Amino acid sequence: MNPVFSLSVLAAIAGGAAAGALLRYLTSVAMFHWYGDRFPLATLLVNVVGSFIAGYLLLAISRGQFSELVRMLVIVGFCGALTTFSTFAVETVTLLQQGELIKALLNVGFNMVLCLVAVALGFALARSLLN
Repeated sequence: MNPVFSLSVLAAIAGGAAAGALLRYLTSVAMFHWYGDRFPLATLLVNVVGSFIAGYLLLAISRGQFSELVRMLVIVGFCGALTTFSTFAVETVTLLQQGELIKALLNVGFNMVLCLVAVALGFALARSLLN
């Protein structure tokens, strides 16, 4: 992929990022309201959803279903702002510092496995819908 620095690409990335960041924030607020802070479910949820969307679009774009501009909007902008490795890392270290080794290991395991599965499922859904 060659980076493109056109106004439309930059606007697509910025718009997608704004929407992704807003959804991430609202997800965090909602999950805290419903579940509290016993486990970082909001980060897990946005990482899995973002991975699924990225997996779906990667195949769809490779088959010409969507343009490069859509890739920039959704994968780079939206999914880039929605998902977060830094928050995942901070939450995991915080759990470790609180002596919550099992929760920290579960957080790592869930994020790794579920996000990989979500990408594969998104890819599989795109394959079945686009064939």
